[in-house]
Amino acid sequence: GTAGAGSASSIIPFTMEEVYKMGYDDAQGEKTFGESLPVNHATMAFSSPSTTSSSSQFDYSDYDSYAPPPPPAPKSKFGFGTIMALFALGRTVKELGFVNGKFEKDLFLVNVKNLPPLKMGFLALMGYRLLSAFT
Repeated sequence: GTAGAGSASSIIPFTMEEVYKMGYDDAQGEKTFGESLPVNHATMAFSSPSTTSSSSQFDYSDYDSYAPPPPPAPKSKFGFGTIMALFALGRTVKELGFVNGKFEKDLFLVNVKNLPPLKMGFLALMGYRLLSAFT
């Protein structure tokens, strides 16, 4: 093998491809891991390939550091569901409190107290939907 090919006084530069090939050849020859590496492999310097430099393929002069995009604007909670809740709540208030085109507060309160539980629950959900849209 090429073990001990370099000494501590002279560092022989290798390309990454050459070091890879050393390891590949070791594996193919069923040698011990790192057997072909020089003694000073921990301090090895790597040179660029002599044929073409990979840095010549890319131009990093216009590189800007990565800045994440701004977060998206929060979506409005006032959508179709809120509009439907508004209309349904308005219709319920009209049915429960208006007589001859005039709103009667006392009649509205009595009718709300006498609502069936299911309708009372829907009224509460509609109110919650409207409050959550505006807060």
